[in-house]
Amino acid sequence: MEKFLMIETKDTSYVLQENSVEKVNVYDSFKKAKVAIQQAKDLVLFKVHTTKDGDLSYAKTKLTSHYHENWKAAYILYRQDANYSFSAVATAQTAFNNLTDAEDRLQKGMEKFNEEEFSKEVTRLTETRQGRSVEQAYVVYRDYLYFVNENFDKSVTWSYRRVALSKQVEQHKTEINYEDVRQALLDFGKTQEDVLAASIALMALLGVKVSGNNQGMILSDDELSHIKKADLTPNYLHVPGKYERKIPLKPEEYAILKQGLNAEMYYDYAQWRLEKLATSKYFFASSQTGLRLESYSYVTGKMMKVKHWLEKNAKLNLNSLGVRTLKVLGQKHLYKELLKQGLSKDAASMRTCVTYAVITDQVTEDNERKRLNFLRNLNNAVK
Repeated sequence: MEKFLMIETKDTSYVLQENSVEKVNVYDSFKKAKVAIQQAKDLVLFKVHTTKDGDLSYAKTKLTSHYHENWKAAYILYRQDANYSFSAVATAQTAFNNLTDAEDRLQKGMEKFNEEEFSKEVTRLTETRQGRSVEQAYVVYRDYLYFVNENFDKSVTWSYRRVALSKQVEQHKTEINYEDVRQALLDFGKTQEDVLAASIALMALLGVKVSGNNQGMILSDDELSHIKKADLTPNYLHVPGKYERKIPLKPEEYAILKQGLNAEMYYDYAQWRLEKLATSKYFFASSQTGLRLESYSYVTGKMMKVKHWLEKNAKLNLNSLGVRTLKVLGQKHLYKELLKQGLSKDAASMRTCVTYAVITDQVTEDNERKRLNFLRNLNNAVK
């Protein structure tokens, strides 16, 4: 039987053939499809809060947009069926609701905002809401607008490509320094959860490959999730996998990673209380099962925590801070340090490429091509 997902708007009806929207539920009747979309629109998400006397109170939210709400409902279905966490679905719903007033004021859905309107309206959010929630909303908006462009309206093109460039109005920006960031990470660990966050950032800075996608999934070339507790030694961090290598550690770097390895507790935000981490052989694992880490949302959440701490306490002025920022910062630093030690550009770039999993230490034509390309980009970056 042919299956489809039907999306209706006030003006047009869309029938999406099976597999035209990846991972979205498909149905064998129009009636079932319409019911599913309506359920997504009416979905009520409960956020649990513990009151002072210990009772539980519930704050509920639902989709409030009056423009292309069926598209938004379809996107919520997509997140539900793509193995997103409960909190990720709630984040998407909240992100849409945050722009409802802007949609009503401009009398059109966010899908039809031009770049100037989008930038202006989202800048308003930065003035009224916490930074983390706004940055999470940006991820949702970019992902959603891409979803719309792929499945409903090809005219939405600038949005998903340039949303990341439209973030809040830039204040004076300063070049971040490797040593400032490294020292701030070493000073970050005040709680066990802080230490785990600092450990992820420090590993990315030193050369461990951290790889995930916008859907919150860890990719196959990720190295962080494969590192085991036994891989940490006082002198180096062993990184297993295709680019197996040993990353040298300074005593203070080993000390902070050792604290992360010994962490025993985590904060369960759903229950608003500390819980004991499950026993695991992995350095970073599922908090509840101890199995190898599979959620990239865990990484992005920790990186957001690090960013806010660095801005508030280390007084670093950051427009963004992610694993890629740390990786590039580390690459530049190592390359320049090796040049100072007297290595040639070829030798320094080779060592840097191997450390940061750009190439293996084998001499091959493909590795040489990648190294030369890396060297060209790095030389431009450190000028």
